[in-house]
Amino acid sequence: MKKTILAVIIYCGLLCTSWNSLRAQTASNENTRLFRFYEDNDFINLNGNGTDQAYTNGTRFDLFYTRSHPPRGFPDRWMPGAGKESINTYGWGFMQVMFTPEDLRRSKPVPGDFSYSGGLFITHTLHSSNPLRKLNLQTEIFAGVMGPWALAKETQSFAHHLLGFTKPRGWGNQLGNKLLLNLNLTGEKQLLGIKKWAEIMAGGQVYAGTMLNGLSAYSLIRIGRMSPYFNGFISQYTTSKQTRRPWQLYFTLRPNAEFMFTNALVKGVPMPDDLPAPTKAGQPTYSNRKILVGVDYGLGATYRNLGFSFSQRTLTPVINGLKHHEVGNLSFYIGW
Repeated sequence: MKKTILAVIIYCGLLCTSWNSLRAQTASNENTRLFRFYEDNDFINLNGNGTDQAYTNGTRFDLFYTRSHPPRGFPDRWMPGAGKESINTYGWGFMQVMFTPEDLRRSKPVPGDFSYSGGLFITHTLHSSNPLRKLNLQTEIFAGVMGPWALAKETQSFAHHLLGFTKPRGWGNQLGNKLLLNLNLTGEKQLLGIKKWAEIMAGGQVYAGTMLNGLSAYSLIRIGRMSPYFNGFISQYTTSKQTRRPWQLYFTLRPNAEFMFTNALVKGVPMPDDLPAPTKAGQPTYSNRKILVGVDYGLGATYRNLGFSFSQRTLTPVINGLKHHEVGNLSFYIGW
């Protein structure tokens, strides 16, 4: 608990430091700050069959902002930008994630299922978008912990008690404590734009560190009434203060393929050591799957300084021998 309180204090201090230096980088009628509340949960499911397993929850708070001058300190000045014309949006965030097996009532791990696992970290981001080149580069740094230090047991137990859900009994067997440090780099380029109602982008991502190591490729399609994607991150979730049409409504589709080398937060429970050799030989290894394929689809909406997005993600099994998984996301935005 002391470690979490310290992390929150550090996070709040970073926000206050950023807050004091905020000024508009874009025109005076544009929002220059954005607060986001973000919730992943596999119980949010369009087909009505919500679950409570695998990647079961991710909660995140972010403050995004633009600067009136180039950054001078580390690491901001070393984050790659998309060019002189780019709109650079920085951010600080605080996030907790958790993974659980299918049956929360069991106190002992079930061979072949997910291990209990949780992560808690601070994030620092740069979204650099170039409206002339139709290009953006995104940098995200994660720093935190996993294991009991992440307090996922306490968070899920409290939430399930409050909502009357099944009490999770297996957190005593969660993956151990470990420091997490990761760098994620993303690039996106527009392939096709049809006036202001349709955009098609290609994207790629590389991530490396003590949490995730891998790469992915995807396409992003947006259709509807919306601000241009490359006019900056904040403009995607709020509208200009002086626009005649103060709302946006658009659909998104994002198919992707991913090659995952390692994921410290995901581990299948192995077969018992005392299992007879003939029986063990006929069982799957339940190792992490290296190649993942998925699709995200959703809806984004804004009205003046308020924004909302919903998305649903379907992903092939992260662990061999298990079934595909679906996770929904709800995000709320306030700009000023």
